[in-house]
Amino acid sequence: MLSRWFNPLRSAGRDVVAAVAHGYEAFEAEDWPRAGDLLAAVAPRVPRRAAKAVWFGAALAFKFARDWPRALETGKTAVTYVQRGAEEPAYWNLGTAATVLRDWETARDAWIGSPPPAPGPTCTQPDAGPARAGAWGRPMAFGHDPWGGVLRRRRDAGSRR
Repeated sequence: MLSRWFNPLRSAGRDVVAAVAHGYEAFEAEDWPRAGDLLAAVAPRVPRRAAKAVWFGAALAFKFARDWPRALETGKTAVTYVQRGAEEPAYWNLGTAATVLRDWETARDAWIGSPPPAPGPTCTQPDAGPARAGAWGRPMAFGHDPWGGVLRRRRDAGSRR
C-alpha cells in the first residue's frame, strides 16, 4: 500500500516520506489516533499531488477513532483538494463528523457537495469500528429505498459468508 504514495512524494524530502510512511503504518495497524496525528502533522509539508490522499487519510483515521473535532478540522482541509459533487469520500467523512458534532451548516454543505453513491452494495459499520461486523445492503437515496431495505448481516471482515 505504501509504495503508491512514494511516487507523488518523489519531490519531498526524506523526512516527509518517512513521516507519511509511519502514518500509513499506524493506519494499517489500526492505531487510528496515532495515524491521524502523524498524517495531519505531515500533510502541510506534502507536495500538492499527494496532499489530497494524506489529508483524507488523516480525516479518515480521526473518524475511525471517533475524534470528531479533529475529523471535522482535517476533513475541512481534505475537501479543499477534491472536486465538489463527484462522490468524493472526503465529503462523506466531513459530513459524518459535522453531523455527529451537530454543525448543521457544515454537514449540509458536505452532504450537498457529495451526491449519494450509485445504486449497488454498500457496507455500513454501525458502532463496530471500521474492520468489524457490518450490514451489507443497498444505499438509500433521498429517503426513498427502492430495494425495500433488504439487508444481510456480515459476521466479520474476514468471513466468507
